[in-house]
Formats: sequence, C-alpha cells, structure tokens
Amino acid sequence: MSSYVEQITEPLLMQSYGILFFVSFILCAVVILSSGYGFSRRAALDETAVQSAHSGFVPRVGGLTIFISLLCLIPLLTFGFIPLAFVFDINTNELSWLVLSATPVFTIGLAEDLGFPMLPRVRLAAAAVSSLIAIILFNVWLSKLGIPFVDGILLRTSKLNEDVLSHCKNLKIIARHGVGYDNVDINYLNKNKIALGITSKSNAVSVAEHVMSFFIYLTKNLSLSNNLVKQGNFKKKSELPDFFELYEKNVLIAGFGRIGKEVAKRCQGFDMNVYVYDPFLDSDLIKKYNCIPIDKNEGLALADYITIHLPLNENTIDFISKKEFNFMKKNSVLVNTSRGGIVSEENLYKALKSRSIKASGMDVFETEPPRSDHPFFNLDNILLTPHNAALTLECRKRMALEASENIAYYLKDMSKIDNDNLVNKSFL
Repeated sequence: MSSYVEQITEPLLMQSYGILFFVSFILCAVVILSSGYGFSRRAALDETAVQSAHSGFVPRVGGLTIFISLLCLIPLLTFGFIPLAFVFDINTNELSWLVLSATPVFTIGLAEDLGFPMLPRVRLAAAAVSSLIAIILFNVWLSKLGIPFVDGILLRTSKLNEDVLSHCKNLKIIARHGVGYDNVDINYLNKNKIALGITSKSNAVSVAEHVMSFFIYLTKNLSLSNNLVKQGNFKKKSELPDFFELYEKNVLIAGFGRIGKEVAKRCQGFDMNVYVYDPFLDSDLIKKYNCIPIDKNEGLALADYITIHLPLNENTIDFISKKEFNFMKKNSVLVNTSRGGIVSEENLYKALKSRSIKASGMDVFETEPPRSDHPFFNLDNILLTPHNAALTLECRKRMALEASENIAYYLKDMSKIDNDNLVNKSFL
C-alpha cells in the first residue's frame, strides 16, 4: 500500500512531466518551423549530415530549442504553473543555475548553427565546462532536492542535518556504516521517530588491533630502527633512544563498549594491567572482564598507555585537555581512534612538543582531512593515520552486511534486528 505522500506526489509528478513535455514540444515546433525564415539555409539546415544517418535537410536548431525551453520554465515555476516546483522545492534561482551550466555548450552549438566553424576539441571543451558547472551546482542543489519516497538510508561519512532530512518525508531508518553517529542530527530523528542503526559488532576487532599497533610502534621506536637499517647504520643501534616492553605496563581504557572490551582482551594477552574508566557501567561488569574500574583522573595518573573509545557528544568534547595532560606521566602514550574533538589538539600538541608525555597515536582529527600545515606534522613523537582503523578488508565487508541488514530487518522483520544496533530505540 502506498503512503499518503506517494498518493499526493505521484499525480503531481505525472502532471508536471506532462506540462514540461508539452511546453518543450510546442517550443521545438515553433523554432523548427520558423528556422527557414530566421536563419540562412546553410546555417539552419544540416546539408552534410556529418553527425547523423539522415539523407535530407535537417534543422540544426534543436539545442536552441532546449535552451529557450529552460528559460521559459523560470516564469512558469515562479508563478506556480508547474507543480514540480512544489514537489521538489525547486526555486527559480536553482533553475537559473541549471540554465547557467548549459550556457557554454549552447553558445558553441549556436555559433556552429550560424555558420561559424567549430573544431571538435572546442565543442568538447565547451561540453566539459558545462558538465563541470552542472556537477558543482547540482552538488549544492542536492541537499535541497530531497528524496521524498525513500524508506531507508545507508550512510557512511556524509552529514545529514535537518535541512536534508526534512525532505525525506517517508524515511523510517538511517543505517550508519560504522559506530559513531555525530554526522547525523539525532535530535531530529528522535523528534520524528526515525530509527538510527549502527554496525556495533563489525569494527571492534580491527580498531582494537589498530590500537595495539600504535602501542607497539610508538613503544619500540620502529620508525627510527627502520631508518637506521636502511641508511646503512646497522651498527649504530646502541645510539637509538630507549624502547620498552608492554609487559606489566598499566593501560587505561576510556569507554568500555565492544571496542574497549576487545582492546582489553589484547592488552591482557601482553600481560598488561588493564584499568577501565566508564561511568555508565557497573563496576562488577568491568571486573567480570578481569579489568579494574578506576576514576578518570586517577587512571590518567597511573597509566603508561591511554586509549580513548568514547562517542563524540557535548559531554565528551575536550575529554582530554590541558587539565588532563597535567595528570599524565612523562612516559605515557595517548591513543585516540574514536573521534576528533575528544582530545584537544592544541593541548596535545603542547604536551608532545614539551615532552610532558612520551608519544601519541591519532587516527582521528578535529577537522578531517586536517589542513596541510597542521602542527602535528612537525612533531617526531606522534603517529598519524587517516581515520582508517576500521577499514580492513574484513571489517568493510562486515559493516556493509550489518548496515544493510539493519535496514532490511527494520523495514521487513523486526524480530531479526539486533537491538544493540539501534541507537534511539526508546520510541519503538
């Protein structure tokens, strides 16, 4: 059974297409029939048939017709004679942009029709410029067009704010291809009872392994050792800075969801002492995983390694900032694979520059991608990766499947959906 939105909009769409076809047909007929009077025979008719299979004289003013049709649509939309404007929220400025994008290819085509010789590369260049303009303008326009009939959206990194979501009148679920959802207007979803799904199970292993890679790389000074060998300085190994073991070191895990638990498991495999800060979990649950619950500041002071696994929200912005760095050991290593903004980049830079902490591994940034002159790039005690902790081949396959299942199960068979994947299930 079709929705109310479909019942209303489908007739309007058909009516709009009919009007557009009729207007274009009439304009085309008028221009073609008058071409023999308004243009010279050479200009208006294709006598050589170099671009088609016809054998007789054919009018060459079709491009002019299309352009005039677009121009005529502007007043029709302005005065509301075409209901398409109301269905898709099109305004005359946006249609004018579309007309603008067609101008280069139209100009070259018109000049050719008037008898001016145009080389193929000139026509190609004009088409390329028109296409580029259209792509740029359509990208601006896309967020306002909306998708009124869509039931589900599988989302990766694009931002979905109220301006976009308000056009999706039939939307029931957004499935995030990942765990974080700071790129979605969760307040709008809650207000309109639209479900948000995440892939809570898919990326835990890959991110946990990425964390351990940071620990090992930074602790063992692997980059310095690698460069020493490649530069032919094998015997100078004693000149390298001290490097350390993970064995019996203290690690603080901030956030004990699925990723935090997988990190804990791997740290325990290295015989590390695992401390957990998560104010939303019962201490007994943390102890169940052979971990030690601890206060935030106490944990920061005790930890040799700190790894962040928190969502980005108003409560976690600058979770690690100037005050927190003052608690840390000088030999501590800070790793963030969750979201940029949870660790203050300004204060992290100062801490690394002054050597008040040993090193840091960062997979995320406050602004992504980071600017080309980012201060981190001048430091030798930080390891940076491009937000790819979860992008192993295995993880990408798992996330794609899990996100797709979230949509399919939510729309067709709620009994199969994993409730842990639904972020805002309170209204269900």
